[in-house]
Amino acid sequence: MSVTFSRTVLWLFSAFFIFTTIRGISREIRNVRRHNLGWLTGLTGFLVLVGMGGFLAQSLVGTGALPLPNSFQWPAGNVKGVAKTPDGIYVVPLVPASRVQLYDSQWRFLFGWSVDTGGKDFIVGSTPDGVIEVRTSAYEYSFSQDGRLLNKERARMSVDESRSILSFSSQSVAVPTSPYLWIFSSPFLSWGVGVLGMIGLRSASRAIRPKT
Repeated sequence: MSVTFSRTVLWLFSAFFIFTTIRGISREIRNVRRHNLGWLTGLTGFLVLVGMGGFLAQSLVGTGALPLPNSFQWPAGNVKGVAKTPDGIYVVPLVPASRVQLYDSQWRFLFGWSVDTGGKDFIVGSTPDGVIEVRTSAYEYSFSQDGRLLNKERARMSVDESRSILSFSSQSVAVPTSPYLWIFSSPFLSWGVGVLGMIGLRSASRAIRPKT
C-alpha cells in the first residue's frame, strides 16, 4: 500500500467520521430538546467532536497527511525526552505528531519541523557543537538549529538501544501549553475526552427513553 493511498484513506475516514458524528449529534439534540436536555447533548457532543477530532488530527499530522508550516506550534503538553543544546535551546520531540519543536531558554516557541517517523517512537539529542540528532527505528537524522537536514542514514540500532547506549535525554517536561489545547497534545487525552462525550450522549439518550 503506497504512502499516498494510505494518507488518502485516512483523510476520507476522518471526513466521514466527522460528518456522521455531526449528523448524529444534531439528531440527538432534536430528539431531547423537548425534554430540556438539549444542553447536555450539545455539550457531550462537543466533547466527542473535539476529542475524536483531536485524535484524528494527530494521526493526520503524524503520518504527513496534514503538513504543517515550520512556524506552526503544535500543542506539546507533557513531553518525555526533551533535550537541550549547549546554547540553551530546548529540543522537544512530539512523537504523536512526528514533529520536533524548538524553544528558547524562556520556553518561547521558535519553530518546528516534521520528521518522517510515521507516528512511531523517536528520540532527540544534541551534539556539543549544537547539531540536533533525531533517531527513529529506520533512520538517523542530523539537523541544524534552523531545521535544515544535514545528514540522513540508515539506523544502526533500534530506538531503545539508542536511548540506553547513547546520551539521549529521558527528561520529562511540562512544556508551556494553553489549558484548552492540552487535549491535542496526546492521543490518549483526546481519546479519553471523546469517550467521556460518548458516555454523556448515551446517558442523555437513556434519560428520555420511556420507562417500562
